[in-house]
Amino acid sequence: MIGFDSVYNILEATNNKKKLSHASIISGQSGIGKFTFTKKYILERIVKTTKEDHPDLLIIKRNEDKKEINIEKIREISAFTKQTSVNSDKKIILIDSCENLNRSASNALLKILEEPNFNNYLFLTCNKLSQIIPTIKSRCQIYKIKRPSFDDFCVIFNKNRPSFLPKISQEDLFAMSEICDQSPGLAINHGEDLLELYKEFLTVIMDSSLSENFVKRFSDKKFDISFLQRVTIYFLYKILLNKPITSYQEKEAFDKLKNKITLNNLIMLQSDINRDFGLVNSLYLDKKLFVTNLLNKISE
Repeated sequence: MIGFDSVYNILEATNNKKKLSHASIISGQSGIGKFTFTKKYILERIVKTTKEDHPDLLIIKRNEDKKEINIEKIREISAFTKQTSVNSDKKIILIDSCENLNRSASNALLKILEEPNFNNYLFLTCNKLSQIIPTIKSRCQIYKIKRPSFDDFCVIFNKNRPSFLPKISQEDLFAMSEICDQSPGLAINHGEDLLELYKEFLTVIMDSSLSENFVKRFSDKKFDISFLQRVTIYFLYKILLNKPITSYQEKEAFDKLKNKITLNNLIMLQSDINRDFGLVNSLYLDKKLFVTNLLNKISE
């Protein structure tokens, strides 16, 4: 897999020498394929099967309707490891996005890590290593996956995008990669929606008013407000770092604000906006009013 060569080679070297760590963390930003890579490596190189699943591999994930991985999920490990291996001498546990473990689940996992069983191996993927408790990290071999380059991002995105869709310009593809923080997974699922939202956002800045289409987005209960946060921060980031302008809309929007926003104001504005987005998510504030206030903050 693109971007995983270094980690693959290290795992291969230790696995071939029968010195594979009993617990490993595969860390990197969201949407780069950590879970897919780790599961594929376990199945092909440790369990040695060509199948998509195997009874000697236990996968633990957060339920879609839950915010956390609870202790009941971790308790499954004990029952799993007591079972006899089917056609492998190893039992493997893969925990996806382990930063979602709640406190009880983390403590239960820590106990397992403190008393590892022979030929039991744990692999944990995580998006935010800083959110993993230090006592768990200290008992794991940590592998950090680098942020994909723009070229790698393009290869992965284009490979997974249906060929019948219209081709995306290089300028739009670059903007999408920046808005998605070089995450191919996010771009594949939502990149074109984010790009469209960014263009609408620029129009709103230019016109100093909410367009009908822009308002409709926030009337939809399914609209993810974090998408607006992404395009807003990207917009401010381009102004702050004086990044090259790639479209007429950007030029118009930037020209309108460049004489109003100083460097210090821009830094404070970015901090305030991140705080406000956190509040709108946690307090369920009126989204239309929130967006109106957001635009006033940027334009005033």
